[in-house]
Amino acid sequence: MSSLDTIATIFFWLFLFLLVYVYAGYGWLLGALVAILPEKKRKMSPNDEATLPFITLLLTVYNEEGKIAARLDNLLAQDYPSDRLQILIASDGSDDGTEPIIQTYAGKHACIRLIQSGGRLGKSGTQNLAIGTIAHGIVVLTDADTRFEVDYLRHIGEAFLIPEVGCVTANLQFKDVGGGVSQSQGYYWSYELKLRRLESRLGLLAVCSGQAMAFRKDYFVELPLNVGDDCIIPLDTALQNAKIKHVDNAIAYDIMEHESRREFNTRVRMTLRNWVGTWLRPNLLNPFRHPGYAFTLWSHKLLRWLGGPILFALLILSLWLGLRIDAYLPAAIVALLFCLAGMIGWRLEGREHNIPVVGAVFSFFLANTGFSIGLWKAFRGQQIVVYQSGISSQQK
Repeated sequence: MSSLDTIATIFFWLFLFLLVYVYAGYGWLLGALVAILPEKKRKMSPNDEATLPFITLLLTVYNEEGKIAARLDNLLAQDYPSDRLQILIASDGSDDGTEPIIQTYAGKHACIRLIQSGGRLGKSGTQNLAIGTIAHGIVVLTDADTRFEVDYLRHIGEAFLIPEVGCVTANLQFKDVGGGVSQSQGYYWSYELKLRRLESRLGLLAVCSGQAMAFRKDYFVELPLNVGDDCIIPLDTALQNAKIKHVDNAIAYDIMEHESRREFNTRVRMTLRNWVGTWLRPNLLNPFRHPGYAFTLWSHKLLRWLGGPILFALLILSLWLGLRIDAYLPAAIVALLFCLAGMIGWRLEGREHNIPVVGAVFSFFLANTGFSIGLWKAFRGQQIVVYQSGISSQQK
């Protein structure tokens, strides 16, 4: 075996280990830690309506004329004390019928208030504007496409009765609208929720879903315009020694992407914004300063985003070693079959009949390609400030 083959072999096993760790081993390790470590009992305030916190529900919109009425109806149906609830809608320069519809609702319901940005600021800029008008209490973030169960806000409010909780993420369920991409992303999301439950149980959760999350106003730090709220708010909360909690019985619903192009664009955008945002808080990535958060952030986020380059390098190494060393021929065959399955899944994507296995492989390739492009854009210094429907409309 030549020195080049030796180096290729070392990286083959390293990359294989990292992929298995990111998509399976990390979850097994968290599960083992939860089984070993005793659960800490936390003191809660008495659970009655008199103790529930004041909530401002912030909905940031841009041209949601066809969705806003149904979303407001869903929010108004919440089982939460009316004297402790404000619904704040921040319009980022909407120029369709969104704002007139909101104003009509505001005329009928005193808890609804509209804030107009006066132009396209981007989601983060509009959120900064709106949150700056909130004096105190809990801020709940959501989107126009999301729907809450009727007791959603009550469970969110109860979670904040634990004094050390500074941020909460809910049990976000995606509706499968059919298609191989949507189904495969459903498997991915199930694993994601498992990780969040385990990290929350260990007190090391640092990720949230932007359409189903909440935080204490007192912990809010102004959002960078090029970074997502679901990325930076949990990190800022952790840096202030408060906990992020996953609330399983606070259930929200959204729609899973079913078109490969939209799913790809979403992966690119989210990776770009969240990679940049995570590195804005480097102390949490330092195992000597925050060993617990460094462990979860590297395992849950950074290594997953690096999974694209790792996957493609592993495929190339499998083919290289398979052609040169007989013992690695099975690895080369598996790599070829994996690529073939991805190509077949791509050709069948969007058709009425699909093969689950090849659809899953195609979805895996799609997500990791999106991660790779997002990283490439991040390393080049690109930024996304204003976007709509998962497609960036302003880059720097």
